Amino acid sequence: HLNRCIARKCETSRLPDMTHFRWSIRVMFRQQSGICSWTTAPCLRPRTTRFRDCWQYEYCGPMSRDVLVIQHERLEVMGRIEPILRERGMTPLVVRRDLSESLPERADIESLAALVVLGGSMGVSDITDRSDLEVEYAFVQQTLAMDIPTLGICLGSQLMAKALGSTSWTEDWELGWHRVSGLKTESHSIGLPEQFSALHWHRDRFGTPPGAENLANTASTPCQAFSKGPHLGLLFHLEADVEQTVAMAESLASDLTESNVRLDHLLHDTEEFASATSSLAESVFGQWADRIRTDRSQESTPQAPGSE
Repeated sequence: HLNRCIARKCETSRLPDMTHFRWSIRVMFRQQSGICSWTTAPCLRPRTTRFRDCWQYEYCGPMSRDVLVIQHERLEVMGRIEPILRERGMTPLVVRRDLSESLPERADIESLAALVVLGGSMGVSDITDRSDLEVEYAFVQQTLAMDIPTLGICLGSQLMAKALGSTSWTEDWELGWHRVSGLKTESHSIGLPEQFSALHWHRDRFGTPPGAENLANTASTPCQAFSKGPHLGLLFHLEADVEQTVAMAESLASDLTESNVRLDHLLHDTEEFASATSSLAESVFGQWADRIRTDRSQESTPQAPGSE
């Protein structure tokens, strides 16, 4: 029903031997889930009686299928996320923060289907030293407060965790392919395997945000992924395909040097785990995107005045 208009015709009543008149009114309701309009059909009414409801209801699908994507670096792109969104009829709108592109205003945020915050060379600990990151952190706080479904990758998950009230800290590099343990949760919001390998590229860590579920950990990081309602944060990179990982490794060679990771080992592991990571990305990002559509379709539709 999200992709077609439906209507219920208005009944017209006429009482004899009374004065009648024509009444028409239109009311628009704007919601995250769509634009709902109620329009009265031409109705004959007795002037001496109370108006009965005479509404034609139309629902013409979601108001927006736009997903705002915040990109911080030229090489850290949506990767495997983009086709998953497009297959579900969603349109990514990319904001390049590395090119000083501005974030939208609140009025434009309200119409978004979701928000995706990608990774970057900085960490959440850099907020106090970077005004642009401070502005973005405030933006993420706002979208979460508005309950816009949000997906955070690496830096994005760090900003989300902090905005949701978690503590964060900086340690030595966790870079390269490492084993991750998927944790059992009560809600089973995102199905992660008990053990899998994922690409890591960070120094900042965070604890599980209050009220969120810890979905995964590694030997050195207690919270590698979390979910809270429609929000999902991943500290590791499932979105990066082989081409993107190779480009990052060649461009950020200094990170590999600092973390004592050999380029040839990283590229070998990238090829080895590419197929499994692609399948896992399809599952995790697909579940998140499907949940957005499900939550939107299950939101209660406003009732016409007087129809309660």
